[in-house]
Amino acid sequence: EAFAIEPGAEKLDIRTARIRHYNFSRTDKDAQMWSALYIASNGKIYIGLCTHADAANVYEFDPGTEKMRHLANLTILLGERGRGIWTNGKIHVQMQELDGYVYFGSFCEDNGPPAMDASSYEGPRWFRIEMATGKVEALSKISRFWGLTGQTMDPQRRIIYGLAENGHLCRYFIDQDYTEDMGRVDDWDICRTIFIDDQGNVYGSYPPGKIW
Repeated sequence: EAFAIEPGAEKLDIRTARIRHYNFSRTDKDAQMWSALYIASNGKIYIGLCTHADAANVYEFDPGTEKMRHLANLTILLGERGRGIWTNGKIHVQMQELDGYVYFGSFCEDNGPPAMDASSYEGPRWFRIEMATGKVEALSKISRFWGLTGQTMDPQRRIIYGLAENGHLCRYFIDQDYTEDMGRVDDWDICRTIFIDDQGNVYGSYPPGKIW
């Protein structure tokens, strides 16, 4: 049908679109997704999901076959499951691809009941997905506690930059599997998206209305 927005306005065609829904899992308790949705060069979609007080899960979706594949539960991959400790329960960052791998960093926020000591958390990690096989590999530890809210990659220099929840910028040297804390760039004001230019400069934002 068509309708008028206001008297004298042109009528608009209202069209419908068919939307298909695909379940990630019928057993895992995935609660939400932030920025971890990446369409890779192989045509598949890689997704990182978040939970509170449980586990981050990684999935691969093939649009061609409409098949969803569970690749990893990060708490199982890291040996955190069943130990009564805070866990890697979230993936907040955008993912990037290089040399057949998709890279991302993890995050922990209230991933344990109040009775559980937060210092039991063993720290966030960098991870990569081998696109040919779907294997998820844990890499260097990012820090002792603060996980990433933002991530970007410099493919030419083979460096990944991550912005942690405590406002520190870190960089991961892919070939050396080494992480360096570059210091604080904002004051606990969460910036979820960071960018890099062709010269290797990294940019982010912080209130009130400023960039670093």
